[in-house]
Amino acid sequence: MYPDQKILIIRFSSLGDIVLATSPLRTVRLSNPNAKITFLTLDAYAPLLEYHPDIDQLLSIERGWSIKQLWDFSKHLASKDYDLIYDFHNSLRSNFVMFHSKCPIYQLKKPRLKRAALFYFHKNYFKKSFSTIRMYHDHLGDIWDRETLPNTKLVVSMHEKNNVKKLLGSVGVGDDYIVAVPGAAWSQKQWSAEKYAKLFDELKVPT
Repeated sequence: MYPDQKILIIRFSSLGDIVLATSPLRTVRLSNPNAKITFLTLDAYAPLLEYHPDIDQLLSIERGWSIKQLWDFSKHLASKDYDLIYDFHNSLRSNFVMFHSKCPIYQLKKPRLKRAALFYFHKNYFKKSFSTIRMYHDHLGDIWDRETLPNTKLVVSMHEKNNVKKLLGSVGVGDDYIVAVPGAAWSQKQWSAEKYAKLFDELKVPT
């Protein structure tokens, strides 16, 4: 690696996957501490990464951009002359925006057939050792030592913390609480309200 390298990392969505992507992001940073790392995501998720110490520049696009807008943005990315691109999404959108880029690209290979078999036919062909974070790392090239998996990381500003405390206080919630952000694009990954209620009951700390 070279200290003046410009590296682009792409992960558009969703919330949980972006959080998981901060682990390989850390590996990329450790492999090249002085590189300038740019992270590209959807505008709805950009606030999650605003204060992340491993990101030097944050770029975002809108989910509803037209083909023409994506095409122009692809040319814009190419003009930045990135030395490396890590595509943690491997979607039609990510391939489109990288179309004009000429640098080496390390791209996530998704286990789409295994996932479809699990979701639609309830056949699990994944190894027991499978993890999404390890899958991300498997496509980083030779910068990964095959062992170290950094923790995920998000940074919340004091301003955000104070706003949340005020909001919770306004509805009578004190310092002890559990936050869940449920959401899944696949109906097979969605839980019912009853299952969430059961989970929260099990997570309660005895008083």
